[in-house]
Amino acid sequence: MDVSEPYLAEAFEKAYATTIPFKRELAPADRIHSFSFRSEQAGAPYWGFDGYLVARGGCVIHAEITNNDN
Repeated sequence: MDVSEPYLAEAFEKAYATTIPFKRELAPADRIHSFSFRSEQAGAPYWGFDGYLVARGGCVIHAEITNNDN
């Protein structure tokens, strides 16, 4: 699984050309990361997903899958 560097909400929205619908509810120290997972095992069907997560104090407080690929 690939996980991006931490972003502040505004920087994340700009870097990924997206909007975070609950941005007003985030604390100033919250950080957002994009993530991507791909399964490419021999003999098995390919699948994967992308999304973002919100981290607060070392804990994931929200995760959202924005794309499925299978």
